[in-house]
Amino acid sequence: MCFCALGNVSQLECQTNSRYPSLLFPPHSCLLTETRICLCSQHHALLTPIAEAFLALLFPLVWQGAYIPIMPLGMVDILDAPVPFFVGLNR
Repeated sequence: MCFCALGNVSQLECQTNSRYPSLLFPPHSCLLTETRICLCSQHHALLTPIAEAFLALLFPLVWQGAYIPIMPLGMVDILDAPVPFFVGLNR
């Protein structure tokens, strides 16, 4: 799973559980390999625009997994799903 924490607008910290080091920007490589991605931010308004920007970087490819730009805390069980997903969490 790839966890991306959004701090300030200019700061993006990502952690991956990959065995292989990535030469690409971590969220982009996670999207290309259809990994589970959780985008976390304290700023609710940043989640959707940044998630959409990452998906736009995939062009001409299209994300085929589940996409929830702002996931309610009541749906946190989705993080245990064995399918690729791209979710945004307000922390």
